[in-house]
Parts: sequence; structure tokens; C-alpha cells
Amino acid sequence: MEESEIDKHKLASFSSDDASVMTGKTNGVAAKLLSEIKSLINARCICNRVALACADACDSVTYLQQVEKILFQLQSFFDNSVKKSAAYAKAVLKVKSLNLSRQGKKKIKTRIQKACRTRWLSTNRAIEGVYEDFEALITVLKSFKEDGDATTTGLLKQIGNNKFLGVVYLLHDVLPVLSHISKVFQEGEILFGCIAPAIEYAFEKLDNIASELKHLSRLKEDIRVNGRLHRCNSLELTTHSKGLITSLSKQYVQALKDNLSNQFDGNLPVLSTFKVFHSMSIPQRNAVGFKTYGVAEVEI
Repeated sequence: MEESEIDKHKLASFSSDDASVMTGKTNGVAAKLLSEIKSLINARCICNRVALACADACDSVTYLQQVEKILFQLQSFFDNSVKKSAAYAKAVLKVKSLNLSRQGKKKIKTRIQKACRTRWLSTNRAIEGVYEDFEALITVLKSFKEDGDATTTGLLKQIGNNKFLGVVYLLHDVLPVLSHISKVFQEGEILFGCIAPAIEYAFEKLDNIASELKHLSRLKEDIRVNGRLHRCNSLELTTHSKGLITSLSKQYVQALKDNLSNQFDGNLPVLSTFKVFHSMSIPQRNAVGFKTYGVAEVEI
């Protein structure tokens, strides 16, 4: 910039991804610019912040980290073997008693999706697969255990219990909420005034999940006689397991809210003020509020 004779003190804002070289508190590009330009607005990638908040929330609840590892193991177990993938597809067909097209069968073979740490919301697809086809998953793992596959013993022990299944049901409700706000921020055009309301809406939905515990009621319904998972005989929702799932639900939701707040803390009020530039929100010239429109936002 100096070589090009650009006056850096005229910089108004700096936008970047969340790479540490850009956003590091001490030596990041933004920090170095802010040390000289106090009025600079530093805006990091909004979508990346949501993904980071999800990953950090997972890290702060120990068992959620374990569930993430189990999803990786399940995906690797089936993805690395054509035989195992085919057996899984066959088990799903048997459980659901469906006659699917060849393309449909192909989709089922890859139903256990990869959960990626750097794109944590991809876990939504992995959870959906386990949630929808849990009975088939248990069935095929048991068949491989009978054939002497040692890996399946560990996998069955990890997933064949109410604690794991309860978290799957929890994530099945939570992750779509987080994916929704991420998709809102990935639109071709975004209104700055929508950022704060979108996050507040997500907080409200998360609070409802933690307080109403509909995922727990749905799990109880699914494992009862004639329920969706009634053939998984080892599952029984005891008072202890209910309390455990309830506690994990509240911990995880609170961790999500805390991490989302931390990610957007600081410059969210500034970003929100840019809503005044949206032409549809400007009052008519003869309207009462026209003369004072945007004054408060400009002050911020």
C-alpha cells in the first residue's frame, strides 16, 4: 500500500475470512491495521462464524465431541468397503420394505454422510442418515459382528445406547436451525438489518428445543411397542437416561448460544446499522421520521 502511495488512514473497513493470519488478535492483518486506524470496521465472514460457533460448542460438551468421532468412524467403516456399503443398503431396504430404483439404491449406499470438522454444519447430513436408518445401521453392524469383524463390537457399544441416540435426536432438531441461519447469510444479497434478527430467531428456536424437549418425547415414542425403533430391543428409556439426555440438551444449547454470542460480539451493532442504506427502508420525504432517519445509526 505504501509503494502504491495509498493512504491507509482512509481505509473504512476490512473484510476477511477467519484465518488466523487475518484475524489473529495480536499479529493478524486486521489487528495490525486497527493498531494504526482506530475507526476501522473489521468484518469477518458471517457464515464461517456460525460454523466456528457450532464446532466450539461441540468442543465444550465432552460427549458431543465423542459423538462427532463416532460419526467419523461410521462413515469410514462403510465408505472404505463396497461389501459393507452394499450390506448397509440391503439392510435399509429390508427394514423399510421399499422397492427402490437403482438410483435410489445408490443414494442409500452413501446415506451415512461425512461429517467435516472444518465445515461443521455438514454434520447435519450425517446425523440425518443415522436418525432415519438407525435400525438398519444396528442390524448390519450386528451381522458383521457375527462374522467376526472386531471393529463392529466397539461401534455397537458406542451407538447401541440411549445416550448416543438421544444426542442424535437432539442434533436432528438443532442442526437444521443452525443450517438455516447459515443459508440466510449465504444468499446472493443480504440485508444487514437481517443479521441480528436471524440470530435472535435462532436463539428462540434453540431455547424452545431445550425447554420443550420434543426430541426426548419423540425418542420415547419411537422405542415403545410398535414404534419406529421397537425392534431395537436393547433400547429402554430409564429415568437416569432421561435426565442425562435432558442435561446434555441444556448444556449443548447454552454452549451454542454462548459461542454464537462470542462470535458476533463487538461489531454486530455496527454491521446492523448498514440497514439504513437499504432503499426500501428509507421513509418518504414528507414522512415524520425522514429528517431523523439514520441519525442514530450514523452515530454508532
